[in-house]
Amino acid sequence: MTNQARVTAVAKAEDLNNLLEHIAWQEAVKPLILKKRNDLSTMLVNATLGATSAQGQPYSKEQLAGAIWGIDEMLHTFEKILRDGDKALRELREQGLSLQQQQK
Repeated sequence: MTNQARVTAVAKAEDLNNLLEHIAWQEAVKPLILKKRNDLSTMLVNATLGATSAQGQPYSKEQLAGAIWGIDEMLHTFEKILRDGDKALRELREQGLSLQQQQK
C-alpha cells in the first residue's frame, strides 16, 4: 500500500468514526441493529423449523436470510474501514510520519 493510499484509508476511517460518534453508534444505533438482527435470526429459525406465529410469517426464509446477510455486510464494511484506517495509521507512524495538523 502506498502512503497516499494509507492517508486515504486513515481519512475514510476518521470520517466514518466521526459520523458514527455523531449518531451515537455504540450507545444507540448499533444495539438496535443487533437486536433487529437477532429478531430476524429467531424468525428464520422458526420458519426453518416450521413454527409460525399467530399472525403468520410475513417473510420468506430467503428474505429473512437476505436481511440478516445485509446487516452483517453493513457491520462488516464499517468495521473494515475502521480497521484499515487503524492499520494504515500505524504503518505511517512506523515510518515516522504524522497526520496531525501543525499550528501556525
